[in-house]
Amino acid sequence: MFYCILQLNTVAELITERSLDAIAMTETSHADGNDLRLRLATPGGYAVVDFARVAGRGGGVAIIYRKHLRCSRIPLPSHF
Repeated sequence: MFYCILQLNTVAELITERSLDAIAMTETSHADGNDLRLRLATPGGYAVVDFARVAGRGGGVAIIYRKHLRCSRIPLPSHF
């Protein structure tokens, strides 16, 4: 767990130090938008839009973005 927290602090520092407007992450392995790992990786002034994998291991995506930007989920059809 300690290593995981160090990585999350690194994500938050990267966002802050480079003044990123947004960063997209894959394979987040988080449970939901209130997941502690996502909160630790999100600096002040930023928000998260995410989609967690509901079954199985791994998976999940998240976008950390500046709060002043408009960002939301877009429903996609279940088949293409």
